[in-house]
Amino acid sequence: MYLKGIGVKKDVKIACKYFILAANAGQPKAFYQLAKMFHTGVGLKKSLQMATALYKLVAERGPWSSLSRWALESYLKGDVGKAFFLYSRMAELGYEVAQSNAAWILDKYGERSMCMGESEFCTDAERHQRAHSLWWQASEQGNEHAALLIGDAYYYGRGTERDYHRAAEAYMHAKSQSNAQAMFNLGYMHEHGQGLPFDLHLAKRYYDQALEIDPAAKLPVTLALTSLWIRKNYADGFLVHLIDSLPEFYPKVEVWVEDVLMEEGNATILTLFACLLTVLYLRERNRRHAVPAAGEVAVPHNPIEHAAPVPN
Repeated sequence: MYLKGIGVKKDVKIACKYFILAANAGQPKAFYQLAKMFHTGVGLKKSLQMATALYKLVAERGPWSSLSRWALESYLKGDVGKAFFLYSRMAELGYEVAQSNAAWILDKYGERSMCMGESEFCTDAERHQRAHSLWWQASEQGNEHAALLIGDAYYYGRGTERDYHRAAEAYMHAKSQSNAQAMFNLGYMHEHGQGLPFDLHLAKRYYDQALEIDPAAKLPVTLALTSLWIRKNYADGFLVHLIDSLPEFYPKVEVWVEDVLMEEGNATILTLFACLLTVLYLRERNRRHAVPAAGEVAVPHNPIEHAAPVPN
């Protein structure tokens, strides 16, 4: 009414205010009106990029996208295969939400996703490749989480060949959307010269930016900055070699913890053993600090021995 002057005095600024409130509440028509205002430059500064993004929201989240509702209902009922099938159909139509959801189901549910490959159901390799392709399509549409996962896939060689350069490109794409994890990863790659030039100054800059965006990253960033300081001041020292060996050593520790410590019997035995050690330690500490019993003479802290007579 304010936009067209129906029943009230025409006021584009007030109209824009209400459209923004409605858009924040998830109203597709409000997204559409704001997209038109950005498109034409009426009431808002003209921006084709913003207009395109809002038109995209309307196309993907409007009430006519019934496949999305059916897919969600199937997933909530536990029918993961049907949900994956419906999200896959929408993914082929270019729906970013469906692309990321289908890829997530492939990664999380594996065989339960009912993914069809060249011969019957998908193998593990085919599922990784399918998920990688879907994550890539979603990242091309501005999904920063998808770009981060693409970077991880190239960095660790999951579903594709390991390629540090392409991993760095994907992390840069996620970093452009202010993703703290991507910035941290870029700092790590600069620190170790993986896919990016070895540059400790740039590494520190990325670590600092990650902390600025996400205060929860304080612990990993502090550890990373400590590693940088050691690497700068003790370039050929033992500590640098120890730090560089951690990525290879950590998976072995992780497997040992999962196979040994996390088994129910072993975990129970280790817990009881830790409790026993704690009890013994407390008893020993109390014994050492015990007050002398009543009737006993306390020994002076610095006893003076009887000196031998001094001859005249």
